[in-house]
Amino acid sequence: MCVDLSTDHEHCGSCDKRCNDTRSCSSGRCQKDADAALSNDVVALATLLALFGLDLSDLADALDVDEEDLGSTEITLDDLEDLGLTEAALGLLGFTIEALGLIGVEVSGN
Repeated sequence: MCVDLSTDHEHCGSCDKRCNDTRSCSSGRCQKDADAALSNDVVALATLLALFGLDLSDLADALDVDEEDLGSTEITLDDLEDLGLTEAALGLLGFTIEALGLIGVEVSGN
């Protein structure tokens, strides 16, 4: 049987190396599917917000977007100011969002 080891989900990069269900085979490597990555990033964002006593609806309100659009919304430090956090908490939240490299989330300065 011939398969393309660079794209085959069941034989990714080598025979019988299967990618799990949240990954696809690209260039012979198992990589996160965009939808799964986006979902994971929104979960990470929700967990991070909870540390500050906030949730996704608070962030969505501050950004004036629907919660389901958070994973593809650019976030600025000015947007985060609308959350009512102290300056220190705001800086930590912004730094952490940027450091995590959340998909579609870019923290940019004023």
